[in-house]
Amino acid sequence: FVYLARAQQMLLGAWPVRDFVDPGFLLMYVVSAAGLTVFGHNLLGEVLIVCGAFAAAAALTFTLSRAAAGSAAAAGFAVALQALAYPRSYSYPKLPLHALAIAMCWAYLARPTRARRLGLAGLVAVASLFRPDHGMVIGLAAIVAIVWADDRPAGARAKTACRFAAM
Repeated sequence: FVYLARAQQMLLGAWPVRDFVDPGFLLMYVVSAAGLTVFGHNLLGEVLIVCGAFAAAAALTFTLSRAAAGSAAAAGFAVALQALAYPRSYSYPKLPLHALAIAMCWAYLARPTRARRLGLAGLVAVASLFRPDHGMVIGLAAIVAIVWADDRPAGARAKTACRFAAM
């Protein structure tokens, strides 16, 4: 409940870094603070946030798995594995962010456009604000997809990857 305590501190006027140590989880605090504001100072908002994130991840996993395998049974198995992994509630952003990254990388590989590259950059930024390590992993996956989708020589691929990193 560390991020929930820090969300409470923010609601009481404290600022991350200035008033308390922040290892880079700003959006974790903001989302929890929003839940506390909307649903009152109890755990209902946090439960709804966590359950909503897990549900979104399950829906994305099912959709992606079904598209990849062409089978609803295989997709159901993938979602069951996700549930059996027993994800910790405090790391709720991990499942939907990474599933969304796979979907966006897949879409980019199908049709690489500047808009999709910009969308991937936005996702990396959001993931980094939840936890810096999520941003690193998703950013690396996005760079691999961007380089893979480019059929130009290595120098042009490197420029595209550098432009993505700058975004």
